Amino acid sequence: MQRRKKMFLFSFISIIGLLILLDFIPVKFAVKINSVDITKYKEKDGQKIYICKPVQVTDSIWEAIGDEKGVREISKNEVIYMAEPLKGNDPLKKLNGSFQKTYEPNAHNQFVFIGNEISYNTVGNLEIDGVQEKTINFKVDDWQIVYPIRRDSFRDIYAPKSYLTIYDFIKLP
Repeated sequence: MQRRKKMFLFSFISIIGLLILLDFIPVKFAVKINSVDITKYKEKDGQKIYICKPVQVTDSIWEAIGDEKGVREISKNEVIYMAEPLKGNDPLKKLNGSFQKTYEPNAHNQFVFIGNEISYNTVGNLEIDGVQEKTINFKVDDWQIVYPIRRDSFRDIYAPKSYLTIYDFIKLP
């Protein structure tokens, strides 16, 4: 009986250890915008690059905060939003729901979207306090996540900040 308990304890500790180890296997590395020329992620001429952060506004959950020149004010009198849902390769459809909750952007991750502008949405564009709000219908061909990676779960305490792991992509019911 004592031997059976030891085997159970060993098996349990081994499984927990394996699960934790899996959280350190890199799947997708984060980019450091300040030190990397992000234009190298363009696959074709004519592609655009937008650096976006999550926001909570009508018809969008992404605000463009930069472009291929890095994080900067795109225009003094313009705020650009990505129309929701994003076309193509949407990172929130790839990542698991606990990584970053769509309407609770506490983690404040930034993403680099590489793709093509389908159109500017001119219907409903507003001008508030001299700032023009525009919405872009954007088809994402590829995306990168910006370093440091934050997670909306207890994993933020120990999970790597420089890459996404298997657990960031596992879809749980």
